Amino acid sequence: MKAPGVTALILAGGKGSRMDHQDKGWISYKDKPLIQHAIDIARPQVQDIVISYNQNESRYAALPFRCTADLTPGYLGPLMGILSCRVLVSTDLTFVMPCDIPGLPLDIVARLMTSMESHELAVIHDGTRLQPLIFLVRTQLIGSIKFYLATGHRSVTGWVNSVDNVVVNLSDQQSAFWNLNEISDLQD
Repeated sequence: MKAPGVTALILAGGKGSRMDHQDKGWISYKDKPLIQHAIDIARPQVQDIVISYNQNESRYAALPFRCTADLTPGYLGPLMGILSCRVLVSTDLTFVMPCDIPGLPLDIVARLMTSMESHELAVIHDGTRLQPLIFLVRTQLIGSIKFYLATGHRSVTGWVNSVDNVVVNLSDQQSAFWNLNEISDLQD
């Protein structure tokens, strides 16, 4: 079910160092690019989609969504991608997700919204570990990333822990959070 007032921010940037420096978004998994898997997960759940990328500008520009590269070049990490996309988001809430987790649940946004209540951010815990790149945040809070980065920190977990958050236990769907990090993962 689509959540009005929510934009999905898909993180497709990064060096891809464990993927022979390939752009993860365009790596094929089960006969389609990872970016398409992410879009297919997000589209039925949100009002809008924006994409953060760091290479292959023309390929991302051909997608029917607003896309942007990092404001500051040099692969400064996912927080820079999130901050760079902020100007493209007009909804009150932003659902952040990486492009390399093709099995995310189709009710993840609704589950995060239900748990968020008055908190600023709701982040996933899969029963084993925190999933710091899968969260729902009040869009206005994204601006605080600029100040966090200015201190020299780049840890997404560090930023998440620095704001008012609630951890949402999705251990009942732990296998959904498996991500493609290395070429060998594509064989599964």
